[in-house]
Amino acid sequence: MLNFDEAEPHVFEIVDAVVQELPTFVRAGSQILVIGAQARDIIHSALGHRSALRSTDDLDLAIVVSDWDHYLAIIEDRPAIGQNGIRFRIAGFPVDIMPFGGVEQPKGTVTPPPRVDGMNVFGFEAVRTQSAEVLMPSGDSVRIPQPAGYAALKLRAWLDRAPIGIMKDAGDIAVALYWYSESPEVSKRLYDSEDTTLLERYDWDPSRAAGALLGSDIATLLGAVDGTALAQAWGAGVDEQRLARELHLTGTEVRLDERLGVLAALQDGLSSSGFR
Repeated sequence: MLNFDEAEPHVFEIVDAVVQELPTFVRAGSQILVIGAQARDIIHSALGHRSALRSTDDLDLAIVVSDWDHYLAIIEDRPAIGQNGIRFRIAGFPVDIMPFGGVEQPKGTVTPPPRVDGMNVFGFEAVRTQSAEVLMPSGDSVRIPQPAGYAALKLRAWLDRAPIGIMKDAGDIAVALYWYSESPEVSKRLYDSEDTTLLERYDWDPSRAAGALLGSDIATLLGAVDGTALAQAWGAGVDEQRLARELHLTGTEVRLDERLGVLAALQDGLSSSGFR
């Protein structure tokens, strides 16, 4: 699906500038996973799309660390921004540095100093494991999530943030659903087979079938334990009407009932990994 050689050069600029400012020991060994809006823009462009998305200079980096000394060495002397405890000014850009790996306690939760409240890093390791290593123009490399990995993190983010009135993740979920509905590879998986059960299940509606396939791919990528956990949390905690009202892309017009149908199919896929 992803062809980073065909991506527009400008989508790498912020990531490349920031990564060059990080310590050498971080830049080696595929420790840096780009998440958030910059990952979205890189994926969007690497899939061949040129439509404009919500613009931001913010960068979110998830970094594998072995212990808190490792993390503190990364953020040492970085000017802090705001009150969340993980945002710093690096190369002139606001950067959230989210540690995961050996500092998770319990699994899926970290509490980076000086924070006292835990942060959710659910799925980060699975997303990193399945991500693509991408060479930046400077020669440094980072990891970029697969579309399903990006979507997995956004579903979890919606569950965490929508209850406190933060709705921006809905637009990013809409982008991920768009990637699948417009993907030639997904179309091949749906049509180029003697088994068209998935399309038949959704009355030959390719948007709903693609949504189900995205849900299935998310569950498969996360693995049995985390995939089941997300499916259960999504089934119990998501307000589909609320999400559907926010689920739109600039320049597109999809009826509310159609959005609800795609979300129902997405949930089917989350609960039934292995459609394809």
